Amino acid sequence: MTYSDRTRQLDADLHSAAAAPHRHRHDRLLTAIGLGLMVIGIVVAICGYVISATTSDPLRQSDGRSLGPIAITIAILGLALFLRYSATQFLRFWLARLIAERSPSLPSSTER
Repeated sequence: MTYSDRTRQLDADLHSAAAAPHRHRHDRLLTAIGLGLMVIGIVVAICGYVISATTSDPLRQSDGRSLGPIAITIAILGLALFLRYSATQFLRFWLARLIAERSPSLPSSTER
């Protein structure tokens, strides 16, 4: 079995084992949303600092300081989403590679 035959066989096996083809797009979307939330959290934190540092009015300073916990919450939520779904993508690739290496019907990668 040549390398291209092995690749075609692996593709056929992966497509037959796929449970939900739309799941990959969903994971990528949530990864992007997580990355966006991290950026938004940083921007909100900077805005809160600028608001509290550029005024002498205590009420406006309190408004700026109250943005801090909101920004931290948004950034942590974004980090959690990003890590969870990017790890899912990596582990999906790793599992496919592991299946390909241990499949008895396919020759090992050293037999190219």
